[in-house]
Amino acid sequence: MRLHWILVAALMLATGPTCAAAPDVADALAGGPDFWRVTGLCLSPKPVLREAPGPHTRRVAYVAAGGVVKNRGCRIVHRARWCEVETLAEPKQRGWIAGNCLREAPEPD
Repeated sequence: MRLHWILVAALMLATGPTCAAAPDVADALAGGPDFWRVTGLCLSPKPVLREAPGPHTRRVAYVAAGGVVKNRGCRIVHRARWCEVETLAEPKQRGWIAGNCLREAPEPD
């Protein structure tokens, strides 16, 4: 047991002070991609655009699976990733969608 603590102390001295960082979720919290493709891999039958991040906030619209949306930033809410997005088609709609519904997409033509 004493050897364990000696090894931990040696590792801490070798690496310097550290703090536990939140895990980076698909790069979405550190800038992330400019565009997302909406997948059908959501917990709900249809991908839902919401007024605020979270599954119980007001629904703004449904988003078509396979569609591309502009990334406006993501955050972790109740241990789940939620991303603010904007639709590309007119009239543009802005809202939040569950991160599990999104995959990185190239910029549309």
